[in-house]
Amino acid sequence: MKALRAAFLNSLRTCVRLFEAMPRRWFHRPSQIEDNRLRETLARYRALVDDINEVYIVIRGEHIVFANQRCAELLGKPVEDLLGRSFWEYVALESVEFTKQIYEATMTREAVPETWETTIINEAGKKTPVEIRFKRIIYEGKPAYALLLRDVSARKKAEEEIIQRSKRLEVISELTRIIGSSLDIRDIYQAFTSEIRKIIDFDRASIALVNGDKLRFFAVSGEVETGLGEGDIIPLAGSTTAWVMEYKRSNIETDFTQEAQFSIDENQLLKSGLKSAIRVPLFSKGEVFGTFNLTSRHPNAYGEMEREVLEQLAGQIAAAVENSLLFIQKSERENELSKAYAELKAAHNLMVQSESLRALGEMASGVAHDFNNMLSVILGRAQLALGITKDPRMVRDLRIIEQSAIDGAKTVRRLQDFARVRVDREFEVLDLNEVVRDALQMVEPRRLERQAVDRIAIDINAEMGKALAIEGDSAELREVLTNIVFNAMDAMPQGGKITVKSKLENNWVVLSITDTGLGVPEEIKGRLFDPFFTTKSTGGLGMGLSVAYGIIGRHGGSIDVDSSAGKGATFYIKLPVAVSTGRRLLLPEEPTSIKRATILLIEDDPQTNEVLRLMLERLGHQVEGFTNAKDALETFDKGKSDYDIVVTDMGMQEMSGRDVARRIKEMKPETSVIVITGWGTQLDPGELRRVGIDGVISKPFTKEALSAKLTELLPTSAGSKAQ
Repeated sequence: MKALRAAFLNSLRTCVRLFEAMPRRWFHRPSQIEDNRLRETLARYRALVDDINEVYIVIRGEHIVFANQRCAELLGKPVEDLLGRSFWEYVALESVEFTKQIYEATMTREAVPETWETTIINEAGKKTPVEIRFKRIIYEGKPAYALLLRDVSARKKAEEEIIQRSKRLEVISELTRIIGSSLDIRDIYQAFTSEIRKIIDFDRASIALVNGDKLRFFAVSGEVETGLGEGDIIPLAGSTTAWVMEYKRSNIETDFTQEAQFSIDENQLLKSGLKSAIRVPLFSKGEVFGTFNLTSRHPNAYGEMEREVLEQLAGQIAAAVENSLLFIQKSERENELSKAYAELKAAHNLMVQSESLRALGEMASGVAHDFNNMLSVILGRAQLALGITKDPRMVRDLRIIEQSAIDGAKTVRRLQDFARVRVDREFEVLDLNEVVRDALQMVEPRRLERQAVDRIAIDINAEMGKALAIEGDSAELREVLTNIVFNAMDAMPQGGKITVKSKLENNWVVLSITDTGLGVPEEIKGRLFDPFFTTKSTGGLGMGLSVAYGIIGRHGGSIDVDSSAGKGATFYIKLPVAVSTGRRLLLPEEPTSIKRATILLIEDDPQTNEVLRLMLERLGHQVEGFTNAKDALETFDKGKSDYDIVVTDMGMQEMSGRDVARRIKEMKPETSVIVITGWGTQLDPGELRRVGIDGVISKPFTKEALSAKLTELLPTSAGSKAQ
């Protein structure tokens, strides 16, 4: 820019010197020879002035007395036709007053800007922004003003693009903050769409979600009523969302009135006067589960710029929608476990007083067992009732009870996570780098909030290598990473940098999370992963790293920290490389038919015993139930040939399920033994096989779980074990 300005000034000075250097005799009556020389000199001068890239004009008063060829091109009129015309005819009306003020100030020798901008309008009415300079000169022996004009259209366009891009970035940042401010996107949807309107105009905005073969409008905002409001459902087939699902990319329709490609939803939009739309896919685990849609009354309202901006936001919108769906499900459930949650909270307060992991584990195991017994009865009774009732309202209520019991089982598993007593592995093959990227996206709103509200700048960099395949639970691993990153943020009260790296070492995937924070003193490093240990004065429960430790342990890995006070910290997570390329868990196929069996049932809890017996009988089996293990074993010994399979509880007062299995195998080794247990997630499969246990069903159990396990162990009609 400085070089251009210097060239601009040099051009002006050259032109002025040429004018002022003309001998005054050229402007008196010349002789024939002098006249010819004058013409030659003027011709050479014009050639020189025409050759410069700027517009050059000389005016006296308000009239043009000289103009170069670039001036003629700019104003759209031959040079000879410009001479004598008023210069102000070619200044845009909105710029005339300001330009005249500068010109008049120059004439009176007042201080004026060296350069300024104005707008020129040509004969065809086209406006061009220019940078202009005035210079007093002597032309043809009289005072005049030389004007040098430079077209700044390209610069103006570039400046406008920069302004627009900056505005888009500001809006995207604000949208990120808005999305992170509520668990239910519908609560902040109006604020969200209002912010989008600052950079993309629309008359209607909506989020449509796929629900089987239907499409449900989850959230709607705008000034136009279309008949497709929040909660409305239309067929998925033939809709724009179906197209987006198939091709996994955005769809832009420029004008419905010219060509309606998707009549299912466009007919409603056309009736409301809407003419164009853009639909952006929302992804979950690589699949499209919905679309974010903007529609406008104007044709050709959306193009590549709008697509680019909306696709940048689509990931955040998708995550917010998924969180909303989970939040809505949780909010809508009316279950009977509120008292159990209160008891768990009371137990939590009691456990805070003790730092003994062993005591915590024992208590968690006992609570889990008792809860699972209660949930087994609730779930079993609900499923039995579902098998005989036809009343829709009763079915709906029973489904709520059934789901609440299942959710209660998940709560028990979370309790076992805190106590580090879970060993179950229900994993799928994951790319750890993808898990890291998802986790960093989840922490981004908090980082931006701290930057905006607390003025704390924290940079997060991810240096990921090639794809790293592991077996695991993506949700649990994301929880580990977000806990560590949040702790790192809290450890940097003045801001800093967090770096996440991944690499492959032999058969291990190693992930490191490094911060430049306060570090961890040596005296507390060994207690970081203890439950309820926290260094935060307020707001910390001390559960984050304890849960992380348990999760990584369940994944067959390890977690460690390298740190010293004042020098930041690095957490190292090691996980085994995946040994397969597909999902670990496969459901057994249902055989065409299985043998109707005679089953010996042992369960010391009468209510659970009755539920089990009724379920097994509903499945078509003959069941003989006992609440006392010794009585059951005596009966089996007398008629062992009469029983095909034994189903026993694991934790009984007089005799454990292990002892029952061992005795059964001693009496009749070929008899299959199934254990029903509230400790299923803690049992070692190898140890169970050694004592003669052929299968385990965790409490609370479902009728389907019982059927699947029996199908696996009982002979089929072909006389072989079901696979």
